[in-house]
Amino acid sequence: MSEKQLYIITNGSLADDERKFQDKIVEIISRESKRSFALVLREQVGNNPASDKLLYTLGLKIKDLCVKHDIKLIMHRRLDIALAINADGVHLNAASLSIAQVRKLAKDSLLVGYSAHSIGEILNAEKSGADYVFLSPIFASLSKPDHTRPPLGIEALTEISGQISIPVIALGGITPINAQDCISAGAFGYASIGSLWKE
Repeated sequence: MSEKQLYIITNGSLADDERKFQDKIVEIISRESKRSFALVLREQVGNNPASDKLLYTLGLKIKDLCVKHDIKLIMHRRLDIALAINADGVHLNAASLSIAQVRKLAKDSLLVGYSAHSIGEILNAEKSGADYVFLSPIFASLSKPDHTRPPLGIEALTEISGQISIPVIALGGITPINAQDCISAGAFGYASIGSLWKE
């Protein structure tokens, strides 16, 4: 298991201010680089993503920073931009291209992740060829306080992690205090949005 277990997810709050976004990313990566495996570029507020031009520009600049700190850059949903900026991976969900479609287009050149909320979704993602899955919400979400899905809890994380061979990344309400509980429960790593961006 990699010693780097943290997946940083951008939260969209600074999508319209490129300078502040870059400054915040530099701050977070500089502080968290020793335990960060990847940064997931997910710049959208609600269902409103940042413009293609902004995502491309930010991606290129963040790529250099990630390379410098030995952190993988993963593009949220946008395979086209992931390929254009030479990102390390693309992260999918139920509303994006399927894992099979991405594999057909990108072959094995990219890490492919998938957001799941149940054992059924995870098993399907594993069968379809995902490299890893985000399982959420483990705890009550810090970045989405109005989230409608009930927390799965540590017991569910333990059960699910023991049933599949690809890495399970815990997401939802993860803090420095409960992150180790997720690792002890069998998670390969943990992802954070709210706790990092609020600091």
